[in-house]
Amino acid sequence: MMAIKSRSGVFVSLVTMTCMVISAQSNVATAAELFWFAGTSGTYPTGGATWDTSNTNWSLTNPPTMTSPPADPWNLANGPTNIARFNIDNDVASISGTVYPSSIRFSGDDAVVNGPGVIGFATTTSTFTLRADAGKTGTINADFGTIGTAPTVSGQGNVLAKTNLGEAIITGNVFLLGDADVANTTGKLSVEGGGELNVTGFVKVRSSSQINRGDNIRSTAIGQTSANNILSLTGTSPAYTDVNGVQTGRLLMGALDIGASTFGGNSVIISSPGTATAPTVRQRLNGPGATGTFQLGVSSSSNSMEISNGAYFLSRGEGTGTWKIGVNAGANNNSLTVTGSGSTLDRSLSGGSAINVGEAGSSNSLLISAGGTVIPKRLVMGANGGDANYAQVSGNTSLLNFDPAVGAGALLQIGAVAGSSGNYLQIDSGGDANAILAFANSNFVGSGTGADNNYILVTGVGSTLSFRQNTPLSFGGTATGGTAVDSTASGNHFDIFSGATSSQNTLYLQGVNSAVNLGNGTGISELTVGHSTASTFYGAGVRLIKADSRLNVNSGRLIADVNSTSPTVVTDFVTGLGEVNLLGNGYFKTDQSTLRVISTVITGVGDFHKEGTGTLALTNTSLLTPNDYTGDTYVDAGVLRLDASFLDDLSSVFLYSAGSAKMNLNFAGMDTIGALYFDDVLQASGTWGRSGSGATHINDTFFNNFPLNNFGMGLLNVTGDDVPAVPEPSALALAALGLIGLGLAAWRRNRSAGPK
Repeated sequence: MMAIKSRSGVFVSLVTMTCMVISAQSNVATAAELFWFAGTSGTYPTGGATWDTSNTNWSLTNPPTMTSPPADPWNLANGPTNIARFNIDNDVASISGTVYPSSIRFSGDDAVVNGPGVIGFATTTSTFTLRADAGKTGTINADFGTIGTAPTVSGQGNVLAKTNLGEAIITGNVFLLGDADVANTTGKLSVEGGGELNVTGFVKVRSSSQINRGDNIRSTAIGQTSANNILSLTGTSPAYTDVNGVQTGRLLMGALDIGASTFGGNSVIISSPGTATAPTVRQRLNGPGATGTFQLGVSSSSNSMEISNGAYFLSRGEGTGTWKIGVNAGANNNSLTVTGSGSTLDRSLSGGSAINVGEAGSSNSLLISAGGTVIPKRLVMGANGGDANYAQVSGNTSLLNFDPAVGAGALLQIGAVAGSSGNYLQIDSGGDANAILAFANSNFVGSGTGADNNYILVTGVGSTLSFRQNTPLSFGGTATGGTAVDSTASGNHFDIFSGATSSQNTLYLQGVNSAVNLGNGTGISELTVGHSTASTFYGAGVRLIKADSRLNVNSGRLIADVNSTSPTVVTDFVTGLGEVNLLGNGYFKTDQSTLRVISTVITGVGDFHKEGTGTLALTNTSLLTPNDYTGDTYVDAGVLRLDASFLDDLSSVFLYSAGSAKMNLNFAGMDTIGALYFDDVLQASGTWGRSGSGATHINDTFFNNFPLNNFGMGLLNVTGDDVPAVPEPSALALAALGLIGLGLAAWRRNRSAGPK
């Protein structure tokens, strides 16, 4: 026997037990604050240790007087109801061997439990509760559970539950399942009570060998019964190495639920560095025929998960293991953030499952910043009626990368069902999003009644979206399987602003008032369009299907993809019932040997620039809705073919020999313009054309496109009405006439807004 003085000054006796495997160091308080095994009757074993329901602790009202203790007071054979609960108050405790308490409570400041022993679990169904009182911090420098190879190994297949408002820190490793525990379904990590659990070791909530089992119940849950809980995975210890010598991850788990029911404000912070081969988190959502989930905000709001500091989250599953952010209506402002160089969320092995940002909730987000990377298979915003949900890729080297090499199912959908409005994808400040998809899925922005004002925004120099799907990216409807389904969805749009670039296959504009907005007057924004190869039905380029569909250009460049294939020799560049509206300068570049066509109406006040070595034909010949843009026309390179005389009577035409520029006037009669410039030199008034056209001024360098046929026989009638008036020449004026002519040319050339 030995005696320890309590805080009240009363000496209490303890039985000296050679088999004891937990002890207190230095300033141990009272025996009532460090408890151990109690007998089956609720006392230890002859009386004295009783359960105090008000304090949820064991209380030693009468010290035990046993002369000989049980051979092993921690033996799990005694059953989970007989397991001790430890309350550690301002003390440092040590363990050796393996102990099986049912809980540890930290009720004082900076309490510590040190190893080298292990905290075990009594059975494969027992729950270990780790409690920390409000404002208190406790640290456990010991492992939970032991590495095992079968479900019968003691210490495996249990629940670790952190409760109460304080912070608990585990620097050791947590084994809730062993490598071969494939039949055990009880492993779970839980954080409740409004406090924080910070784990710097590695955690196994599922077996690393569970490759063909549904893992929905092998879960990690934060905030299922309470709000404002935090799980942090920090530190730099290496990933767990399984029995096969493979580094499987810092946290191995199945399902992950953050903010279940209506309990919000919960957070998961993953900041421990990892790699694709040794990830920070390795998640298995499901196997064949099974279901697993990731839910961030089920019916609650303001929950978050952050992947940072080079952490690598690898998630996989072969079926319905969808990631859902903002699951039900009212689940708002939930956010998943991947930030920092090397920080990665990798769902390339996720089968056909998606990341749903805002399933039915609103204002939920996926944020990729400062060099972070997200690799989804499918990405959906507003999957089930949610509004104002978004994904944002921001900053140089930040990347949203759809992986094309992992099977069918890849797609992008924004405003996925009727009623989903204001959802969007934004790439800015040098961010990058790309996909080259070989699968015939429906990729759309706004697809049903009330799915209004959804959009994609790419903005800023260096910001890039490359989405080369083999079916169209449609706005205001869907297009897949060689068919298109229209809708009444209104105001869906695609914006490329402030010097950003985008590369697409066919863009399909349906619905009501759908638009592609290329440029906003700042810098030159670029959009490359090709041909969706799934069906010849879709054609190529931008298809303005409805009469109110618009391609609005304001300091923007539309480029025909030089590598795109076509089912015919002639490929549509812009076509349909809608209009091209030149709000500012518009640059149209074709470098193909085959003809590219803009068959839509061209309106607006901006200038039209033909660029590239190929031939571009403006084929709208409608007398009811003729082309009526009032800006000037520049042929900087290649051939511009006009199939009707629609140039504004006061506009000017500029052609440049450096780009082998030519005009093919493929119409009968004359098209009146104000002025004509060759290499910025003003030409004389009168009619201009190719040989055989009957023009007053013949020029086969700029007009002779088809010398062996009768195409291009139209005339430009240059009136000089767009040239500033020159005073009646005097002797002095005649002396300076040559300089005036040069000045006029320079003035006229600079009259057009924006760069060439």
